[in-house]
Amino acid sequence: MKPISWILALLFIAACGSSESEQPALEQPADDASVGSGGAPDEDASAGGSAGQGKGGAAGQGGQSTGGQGGQGKGGAAGQGGGAPHCGDGVKNGYEQCDDKDLGGATCSSFLSGYEGTLKCSGTCYFDPSGCYVPCSPSCGGKECGSDGCGSVCGTCDGDQTCKSGSCELCTTSCPSLKTPSLPPAVQCTPTSSDCSGCGPASCGGPRFAVTCGGTPVGTEYPKPDIPGCMWKYTNNFCCPAGCTRFDYLDSLCSAKGLPSTGRACTLGTPLSAGCTQLPGYSVSDYVPACCPQ
Repeated sequence: MKPISWILALLFIAACGSSESEQPALEQPADDASVGSGGAPDEDASAGGSAGQGKGGAAGQGGQSTGGQGGQGKGGAAGQGGGAPHCGDGVKNGYEQCDDKDLGGATCSSFLSGYEGTLKCSGTCYFDPSGCYVPCSPSCGGKECGSDGCGSVCGTCDGDQTCKSGSCELCTTSCPSLKTPSLPPAVQCTPTSSDCSGCGPASCGGPRFAVTCGGTPVGTEYPKPDIPGCMWKYTNNFCCPAGCTRFDYLDSLCSAKGLPSTGRACTLGTPLSAGCTQLPGYSVSDYVPACCPQ
């Protein structure tokens, strides 16, 4: 019986030893989970991830905020470029003599000594003196009639006298044969100094002022002056009462000086119509150059 008991005892001991030797193997996964990660490494990784995301997020947002705003700011300034002074902004600055209506207080007389009129500004911001002129100084020294050089007369002649070279002389020309004009008004007519030779003395009873016209003739007759009461003598010669006839050559000259843009040529001594202004700086002795509304 002893041998059997001994054998049983050995088996029991072996079984217990085997159970103890296998225990660590069975518990190894649990030991690895608790000891291998230890919580601390996982927490460090978690904290590291959060820290990385936090810094990355802040950096990303910072980059967008700074880059976006900076880019927009610079883009806005460049786009507005007009904020910088330049010719055409209506304000005189830098090299400019003027800018549009801003002349810096300059006038014709300050820019050109002895001139008057309207100083303007060119598109390149330099003064435009086309509207400036030397004021007319009337001259009637030794004259008893005729133009004073500034649109008025030094005197008139009576009866059948006519003015010749500043003096009144008897007009002995025979009375002309005059006809009623048949063509429409012209736009290129001017009074002349041939009142006596062209239209005869006052005793003829007809219109006294000689006027010539341009335009396209029909046969031998030219378009007439637009002064009411004009009579046709021959070709482009007419005899008219005192008045102002259309003369389109003056249009651009009137506009350049900022005056009404319809040019007219008026007989000497004729009062200008309402709204009309004598064209300054245009010297002529046979008629008065005028700028009118129409």
